[in-house]
Amino acid sequence: MDEKKQDETLVNECDEMEEEAVDEGVCVSADDETEEVESPDKKRADEMTALAQRLQAEFDNYRKRNLDLTKRIREDATVEVLTRFLPLTDVIAQALTMISDENVKKGVVMIQDEITKILSNYGVVEIEAEGQPFDPRLHEAIMQVPAKTEEEKDTVNQVYQKGYKMGDKVIRASKVIINK
Repeated sequence: MDEKKQDETLVNECDEMEEEAVDEGVCVSADDETEEVESPDKKRADEMTALAQRLQAEFDNYRKRNLDLTKRIREDATVEVLTRFLPLTDVIAQALTMISDENVKKGVVMIQDEITKILSNYGVVEIEAEGQPFDPRLHEAIMQVPAKTEEEKDTVNQVYQKGYKMGDKVIRASKVIINK
């Protein structure tokens, strides 16, 4: 009987040790190997880490969206201001055809060159139109004339008002007369 009592005592002690090990976050297997059991603190720490990573990713996305929005707003404002200069270029070109005094003409050409330089600094370029194939994205047809040859069909015959673009964005389409 003593042997039986000793076995029971050993089993009870072993059970108590297992319970203590589980409470401490360590599990003792039958082979006396220890394995880490996730404690509530470790689980909470992992959740907080994942939350922090998600928040950081969301903030990075927010920052990128904000930079893109700021860039678009800046470009739109630039285009708005530059489009107000375009009628000035038309008026100066018209004035140059009417001025007969060479000294005055030189002064107006200097003004025209400065305005052109300002526009080119912002990436604004004139849309080449005369003799080019008609492109509704770049040209606005205001009139049609009969084509003299088959090759001239659907090409720009004459530019009524110059068009401009900034990069790939058309600021003002060229008003043109096309061959049909």
